[in-house]
Amino acid sequence: MILGFVLAYIFTVVIETVILLAIFSDKGFPCALMIRNSLIVNTMTLPFVWFVFPILLGTSLGYAAQFASSELFAFAGEALLYWKLFPSLKLKDAVIASFVCNLFSFLFGLVL
Repeated sequence: MILGFVLAYIFTVVIETVILLAIFSDKGFPCALMIRNSLIVNTMTLPFVWFVFPILLGTSLGYAAQFASSELFAFAGEALLYWKLFPSLKLKDAVIASFVCNLFSFLFGLVL
């Protein structure tokens, strides 16, 4: 399980950082800031998705409900974190970035 988490973490950070760089390329943020914030955001949310939600929800709600809850948490949490970590970023842009980053990491995860 730990190896799976480490691989998922690396995969998620790489995919979401590349997407974040593409989305925010015209916002004037330094590349280092975008990379740093992607690392912070994913380091704060992914452990909850992998370890906390399965313990809190267990099998009582079923896999689909657990998956939906954890993904909603990741999306909302990352949107709020991006909004706070990027100076002058509008909440709408943070929500879009979080949605697109999570969508791509999810889709690439399905492909793999």
